[in-house]
Amino acid sequence: MRATSLVKRAATAFTAAAAVIAVGFLGGPEASAAAAATAPVLSLDPVGPIALGPATPARTFLMFHVTTGTVANVSATVKIDLRGLTGVAEVTSTSCTVSRQIATCTEILMSGRPGYLAGGVSMTLSPAKGAKLGATGSYTVTGSAADVRIVGGSGSVTVGGPELRLAPFVRYTNLRVGSTVSEQVRFTNVGNRPSAGAQVLLTTAPGFAFDTHYRNCSYLMTGAVPWAFCRFPGTIRLGESVALAAPVTLRVGSQALYGGLRAYVMPLGDPEWNGPGGWRQGTGGVLGLKVLKAGRASSAPAGRVEVYQTFDNGAQNVQLIARNTADLGVWGATASGGRGSTVPVTVGIYNHGPADIYSDGSLGLVFAAPPGTTVVKAPWGCGLADTSVPNVYACQFTPDYAADPTGSTIMNGAKQSYTFRLRIDKVIRHATGGVSLFSWHPFDPNPRNDHASVVLN
Repeated sequence: MRATSLVKRAATAFTAAAAVIAVGFLGGPEASAAAAATAPVLSLDPVGPIALGPATPARTFLMFHVTTGTVANVSATVKIDLRGLTGVAEVTSTSCTVSRQIATCTEILMSGRPGYLAGGVSMTLSPAKGAKLGATGSYTVTGSAADVRIVGGSGSVTVGGPELRLAPFVRYTNLRVGSTVSEQVRFTNVGNRPSAGAQVLLTTAPGFAFDTHYRNCSYLMTGAVPWAFCRFPGTIRLGESVALAAPVTLRVGSQALYGGLRAYVMPLGDPEWNGPGGWRQGTGGVLGLKVLKAGRASSAPAGRVEVYQTFDNGAQNVQLIARNTADLGVWGATASGGRGSTVPVTVGIYNHGPADIYSDGSLGLVFAAPPGTTVVKAPWGCGLADTSVPNVYACQFTPDYAADPTGSTIMNGAKQSYTFRLRIDKVIRHATGGVSLFSWHPFDPNPRNDHASVVLN
């Protein structure tokens, strides 16, 4: 999932004992005194709400993006107005000066990924003494910097929240192509406030597909990766355990080999959901929830912001292994040239299928230059297999991110070529090097194309 955040903000885990805000891009609506009308603009990304839970503190990051202009590193003065948190949260900081509930921080915002800057201001919040579950307050972020206009924003903090924890899944192996596999999705509210319904995100791997579509679920394909997002209204009480009324069924397709089913659960309408667009509503029946263990009543209001103990709390993954094969092979090359000349040699690797292959870092080839030659330029993605041995390179077989944005799958039919430039130091008739797979793979039924020759002259 990973070009898009599919559940909570990356690195979020809030607790009722404390929560930490690590502020990256921070700023406010006023321009600095020196900023001209054409000054570059940094804008604060939307700030997700914080639910203070009962365990250890964790970090969340506020990020700014460059709205207009070009910005390198920026020295900024950041101010966080905490007065709206009175009676809700108490704040301390080791990197900012807090006076009269205004935190003032001097921060260097440094270039990160294109269009973004990052800093490291940190704040620690804990529930105020006597604060009731459900009490909510807010804070605002402003800032100024020379020659840059900074546009800030605000965030909210709530005491307590639901925490929906998924039960472990079961591992499935030896699945027949064309069959279906069923997995029950179960979860419990282990938080300190009821949950205002639930929403469940499901994703699987290329080669697998959701067998049943429901009216209260939406579906999406990103490349060859299927997604489902289901919504369940109602209230999930404290300690209550529920399950989807019907198990999730997956169809094992002709390209299935290694894969998985991954699930995330969060309160219905949790604002931290920010998945991609392009979803299509299902047209089948309505998928409901069934109660496995009754919960207990609570006077605390139901919440829509989940408390997380760790980043992937509320997520589960099941491994799926199909009974299938994938013929992974390589191809070699021939070339010629005189002594002292430099010649290109292109070799490659190919997934002949029928299955897609999970990319675990072990897929690739080893290139050995023919005798009498020296590699003067290796392609991107290739490096010396052994630093003490010249002219032998290992090259990674990289996934097709268009087909699988998670970057975890080598698709059926995928191929990748690598061009080496060789200097001919000595002309040797039929000088032979070679190319071979990194290693043998149990899913590969055809060892005959695991090796190929590279021949010069």
